[in-house]
Amino acid sequence: MARGDNRQAGRRRPIDDEPEEEVVEEQPKSRKKMWIIIISLSTLLLLGGGGAGAYFFVFAEDDPLGLFGGGEAAANEPEPRQPPIYYGMDPAFVNNLSGTGGRRFMQVNVQLMARDPEVIAAVERHEPVIRNDLIMLFSDQTLESVDTTEGKEALRRDSLETVREILGDNDEPDEVEELFFTSFIVQ
Repeated sequence: MARGDNRQAGRRRPIDDEPEEEVVEEQPKSRKKMWIIIISLSTLLLLGGGGAGAYFFVFAEDDPLGLFGGGEAAANEPEPRQPPIYYGMDPAFVNNLSGTGGRRFMQVNVQLMARDPEVIAAVERHEPVIRNDLIMLFSDQTLESVDTTEGKEALRRDSLETVREILGDNDEPDEVEELFFTSFIVQ
């Protein structure tokens, strides 16, 4: 046998009937596709990560998870509000209405609302002064002024301002948030 014949005898034929040269050509094409896919996915991940980073650092105003240190946003957030504390001024206020032809009376139950126990303690300490000034305010009312909803609302606002002034004048915390008329009777 000739040397050339030995080479052919040592070679094995592929199982499928395609020539060897075509199989060799398909491997580089497959590698090219793989590299294109890898580069495309990498680029997509980088762009997505960059976009998310830009959003969190530039556009996000708050940090719900506290990941970025808090900064100004945490300092500007108000403290959680305390539950309201109500204080009833008993007994009810009973006053004569001024300026009426006949005798007219007004009976008012008053409740104060604050969120700080110190404010309620201050109201208790100065209750005689508060009651006095509210009686004077209620005595100045006429039937016409308290006969309408607007008149009652104006009296409520004036009463709240009176309570705040008394506490402030006595160097007490004056954060009484609301004053409510829980009963309002005119006869």
